[in-house]
Amino acid sequence: MNRRSDSIWSPTYTLLIVVNFFQSMAAQIANTAIPLYARSLGITTASIGAIVASFTITAIAIRPFSGPAFDSFPKKTLFFGACLISMIAMVLYSFAASTETLFAVRLLHGVGIGCAAPLGMAICNQVLPPSRISSGISIYMLAFTVAQAIGPAFAVWFTQSVSYQSTFIISGCLLAVACVLVLFLRVPEVRNRPRYQIRLNRIFAKQAVITATVLFLLSAAMSATGSFLVIYGMLAGVNDIGLYFTVSAVCMLITRPLFGRVSDNKGTTTVFVPAVICFAVSYAIIATARTLPTFLVAAVVGACGFGICAPLLQALTFKMVPQQRAGAASNTTYVGLDLGNLLGPSLAGILVDFLAPVSGSELAAYSDMWLALIVPIVAGLVFYLSQLKKIRHNIEKMEASRS
Repeated sequence: MNRRSDSIWSPTYTLLIVVNFFQSMAAQIANTAIPLYARSLGITTASIGAIVASFTITAIAIRPFSGPAFDSFPKKTLFFGACLISMIAMVLYSFAASTETLFAVRLLHGVGIGCAAPLGMAICNQVLPPSRISSGISIYMLAFTVAQAIGPAFAVWFTQSVSYQSTFIISGCLLAVACVLVLFLRVPEVRNRPRYQIRLNRIFAKQAVITATVLFLLSAAMSATGSFLVIYGMLAGVNDIGLYFTVSAVCMLITRPLFGRVSDNKGTTTVFVPAVICFAVSYAIIATARTLPTFLVAAVVGACGFGICAPLLQALTFKMVPQQRAGAASNTTYVGLDLGNLLGPSLAGILVDFLAPVSGSELAAYSDMWLALIVPIVAGLVFYLSQLKKIRHNIEKMEASRS
């Protein structure tokens, strides 16, 4: 393959990254603003938690219907529709003024994001050369990383400078721009698209179940960081604990493209195994952290962990399936991510409550919780290694069919 055909960069791929950034920025702003807005309305903490969780519940519930559609209908059209639903939901947030209405709009928003994320990934796979999938997916996901680093700060600034309603409208405008940009995508036509049917083998791609399971175990552990790290840092008396997320995001901007290229050249396992080990080590560091520098060391190590694992596993999934099944494969991996993000924080919280009387203090209980979360991380690595022969067989079979 010549240098030009082996390049990941094309107008469509560049537009996809920009669309992903605008979508991610809008989502991060909403995720930060909604709890604050709900609290200003006098909504109880328990209800706020239910409102936030409903987003993931809907994203999971839509997958049995969306998975077959991703491969049966033009992905560009569906992608536009998903962005449009997210934009409508964002505008509706500004009119919601009760627990019920916020809950309903959050459900609608879950449908939009639940479809947009795997569709964007599937389209990305279509426009990337097969030899550069890992690099391309890693760089594509950097848009989310940047939004994750700056989105919450923008949300706080907007809510304090203007109003909650205006903040949601601004986010809606970001999504409106994303909708327009989607219209300019040039997505290759997939031949012999299957007829739309809601069947188990159309909802999920069996080759992707392996990577989805690993993603479930890793994301269940990772989700505790966003949910409890700030609380843990405050209990430890650490100021500016939010810098953990900034340092982590900056490090991922550097490491993701680098390790994505290494994965393309040396194989996924060469990078994945050390990345999982880094992920586990970062939690061991967090468990003993009592100062900001120690937390920041954990952020650097962790950036070489889950931040690397997620795009590698999603890229690996696309190597095992034909183009006609890319939508279902992407949908399958996101089921693993969604389930991990849904169950992880709840189980971690239950674990802290259970350990508090045994550990002697809330701070010690959180420390033990971080150590306990190394178990699903190691389980993910063990499961991956146990399925390595099957993974290699699937890749070889797919490469043979494409040649």
